[in-house]
Amino acid sequence: MAAPEQGAGTASSWPRFANLAEYRSALTDQQEVFKARWLWGQHLEAACAGTGSYPGYCGVCGRATEFSFTAGSGGPVNLREEMACSQCALNARIRVVLHLLSRNAPPGNTARIYLTEQTTLLYKFVRAHWPNVTGSEYFGEDMRPRLVQYLKHLVGQREALRHQDVTALTFSDESLDVIVSCDVLEHVPDYRAALAEFARVLVRGGRLLLTVPFMEQSADTTVRARLRDDGSIEHLEEPEYHGDPVDPNGVLAFYNFGWDLLEEVRKAGFRDARWCLPWAPAEGLFLGLWALEARR
Repeated sequence: MAAPEQGAGTASSWPRFANLAEYRSALTDQQEVFKARWLWGQHLEAACAGTGSYPGYCGVCGRATEFSFTAGSGGPVNLREEMACSQCALNARIRVVLHLLSRNAPPGNTARIYLTEQTTLLYKFVRAHWPNVTGSEYFGEDMRPRLVQYLKHLVGQREALRHQDVTALTFSDESLDVIVSCDVLEHVPDYRAALAEFARVLVRGGRLLLTVPFMEQSADTTVRARLRDDGSIEHLEEPEYHGDPVDPNGVLAFYNFGWDLLEEVRKAGFRDARWCLPWAPAEGLFLGLWALEARR
């Protein structure tokens, strides 16, 4: 399997926005471009009913491939979580993250990389192509045996399963160069504490690569649920649970993030933070694959 070297070039060309005003300005200035891209995605979603594949080129594998998809019952295909490459099995969202990681720390680079996940295909891939990688999971002790077995099956050998609470990381100050956190922050009740921890453990100039479900037209984050003082959960919106490969009940989402997340990242100690909007249809990457890049 090839390292995603070609992804760096792809990622460099994707537009980045420091705030909602910049994004809206781009929508106005390039109205026809964004409209065409939106229509492309809409037509593709409508065409991708049931199970099938989409021909293209995987910038991670460096090979021609088929991107597979399975539409949900009665709904359109999720272009963010589907479009898995037939060669590397990575879906669209994960391939975007690898493109951005390659841009910030090319494969083989000795950068100290931390992923807020360890029992995933993303961790397996990064572990295989970067030499200094740490991953972790957040779990109760009742889940440990299942996660240990899952990790062993995933990486092909026994490896220590690491537990980390992103609001209280065990890493020393300024001990990491890159943090990759994918669809985790929305499940953390005190996400600001997690951002502060990310800033604390990154060196100056270190990078944060972050994905979360993002409301691109909303200035403000929607708080869906919050913890009461007694530890119970107060639901402010209809409960929303996201899929978890080891927990059939899913994980509660506390937030749907808006553009104000950028300001929270800056307040946490990052000098620069922008939303990146990937687009590479030949690589099975369409609208909706927003990712946040920040520099400590």
